[in-house]
Amino acid sequence: MNVGYDNIQFTKAPNVLRGMGLTHLAKNEKAKKQLAEKGMAPE
Repeated sequence: MNVGYDNIQFTKAPNVLRGMGLTHLAKNEKAKKQLAEKGMAPE
C-alpha cells in the first residue's frame, strides 16, 4: 500500500525537507488539523 505524504501525521522541519529535495511536498488540511490538535503543526 502506498500512502501519500500529504495525508500522514508526520512532519519534518523545512530545512530537512530542503536537504532531502522534498520542498514540493505539502500536507492536506485533514493532516494539518490532526497535527495541530497534537501541537505538532508544520510551520
